[in-house]
Amino acid sequence: MAVFLDFAKPENPFLQALQYRLLSTWCGLWGYLLHRNPEIHGYIAASLETFPDRARLRKLLFESGFDLTRSRLFYLGILELIVLRKRMEPQARISHRAP
Repeated sequence: MAVFLDFAKPENPFLQALQYRLLSTWCGLWGYLLHRNPEIHGYIAASLETFPDRARLRKLLFESGFDLTRSRLFYLGILELIVLRKRMEPQARISHRAP
């Protein structure tokens, strides 16, 4: 099993723009307060621009052998809790032949 609580890319373009603005501002504030550099955490908002949307992410996870068992959105879909389970491949049948 794998569980992730991370930023997620909302499907709605308006929410995507809002998320980018919020993260740029919020991360810039914390970057300035902690490091005196507002751009130090700027990669978070920028990386979400190229991050796959929910449908594409689920397809990639499924193709990688994972099944989504639970998902919960927070803050208008800006954060998402994802619970995954690795699909078990059927074991290869072993032939027991007498020598």
